[in-house]
Amino acid sequence: MNVSPADAREKLLEYLLGEKCTIVKEGADEIQWAISTIAEEGLSLSRFNDKVLLSVAMRRNALLATFDVKLRRQATKLGLRVVPETV
Repeated sequence: MNVSPADAREKLLEYLLGEKCTIVKEGADEIQWAISTIAEEGLSLSRFNDKVLLSVAMRRNALLATFDVKLRRQATKLGLRVVPETV
């Protein structure tokens, strides 16, 4: 990905401290959706955290900030907005 830890930290702090950022605590609905989706898609439980993040973003119609290529791909398939636009 060719992003230095210092650059990643700077960008993450920019997002976290921005007025559009919302920190949320997941609930039972997000966890249930994540587990159900993993089962339906025949995925490993190693994808659980990604599915929880996707569920939260979908339910809140939130922008998803990630450098994770797999997570970005999944989010895009679900019609979620992802930043940064390119990695």
